[in-house]
Amino acid sequence: IFVDSFPSHPEVKNLKSIELAFFPSCLSSKFIAMKQGVIKSLKIKYRHCLIKKFLSSVEGSKEFTFSLLDAVDTLHLCWRAVT
Repeated sequence: IFVDSFPSHPEVKNLKSIELAFFPSCLSSKFIAMKQGVIKSLKIKYRHCLIKKFLSSVEGSKEFTFSLLDAVDTLHLCWRAVT
């Protein structure tokens, strides 16, 4: 996972399956626009997709289930739609 060097992102030790890569502080300011625009759009798109899936299962009289894999797949589709 790529993380900016913002102080609220401390270095986490003892991760076994995840590697954190910190961007240099000189690049952090260049990501401000991305943080403000792209991430906001991604969150909106993700919520829209989640609500759409929920309504689809309610209309079909099915129980709504949403696994971690569903979340990752939805996030991937939304990211591709936003970028």
